[in-house]
Amino acid sequence: VLPRTRKLVNRHRMILTIHNPISPKGKGVDNIKAIMEEAYVAVESALPAKYKEQAKNSNN
Repeated sequence: VLPRTRKLVNRHRMILTIHNPISPKGKGVDNIKAIMEEAYVAVESALPAKYKEQAKNSNN
């Protein structure tokens, strides 16, 4: 994905990971927080080790 103002494309290897769907279990703020946490865990599970630490630090 490129910004509209960017015209140059740099090719590189990319890995696309499609995780299992996350279904809501209810409604409300608590449900949103639970889904967010489950999504973070799912995405982090596919990250290389060097990026897992960056993800933890950027969330604080």
